[in-house]
Amino acid sequence: MQRIKLEINPGMKPGILSDIADLVLGRRCVGCNEGGTILCPECDAHIKGHSHIARDFRFDEIQEGLRIPLAVACVYAPPMSTLIYSYKDAHVPALAPVLSRYLESALDELSTSGVPKATLTPIPTRSAAIRRRGFDAMELISRNLIKRGHVVEHMLTDNRTAGHSKALDSRSRSREVQDAFAITPTTQRLIKKANPIIIFDDVTTTGSTLKEAAMTLMQAGVQIVGVAAIAGARKR
Repeated sequence: MQRIKLEINPGMKPGILSDIADLVLGRRCVGCNEGGTILCPECDAHIKGHSHIARDFRFDEIQEGLRIPLAVACVYAPPMSTLIYSYKDAHVPALAPVLSRYLESALDELSTSGVPKATLTPIPTRSAAIRRRGFDAMELISRNLIKRGHVVEHMLTDNRTAGHSKALDSRSRSREVQDAFAITPTTQRLIKKANPIIIFDDVTTTGSTLKEAAMTLMQAGVQIVGVAAIAGARKR
């Protein structure tokens, strides 16, 4: 049985501690708060079956007419938004296997649309977020994808500041992610092998982060064939 380390802040109220314990031990569903499991069959069924191609990213500056599809597993709304919040902000790393399974449905959607089988690379987690949570959210999802038979390589390092981007509009997000990433030594090795690559993230809203990551890799000579996310914001 996997041991789950629960870090307790002395300032936490007893009610909050009880809530977190219920999530970690699977006594309550993170989606609907029903007892018995960390994610009940009803919430799981509500999330499943909604994977789709959300949009195409345009990269005319790289090659005229170049379009790369973005697939998402479902819309960023309850119960999925609650699930991701519990994973990252309520510090429940035990949810990583569940989220990696949902990400696979977005990857399957890319395959159905004609995207070839590819090596996966995650958007790196900000260092400040890792320190705050006590774990690397994207790294845990990556490990679970590897367990499920996928090839995952870390091709990007994060240069972003420690600020939060959730409240930013589309234009501000685009400015924030400029020069946000750099390539790793692994990237140079994969360029020589000409491996096709799919970039993935947990949540995408405006798409600025995924597009900047794709630009960074393509400018280095990487073949990006698709991008994927567990959840995506509704189109406005």
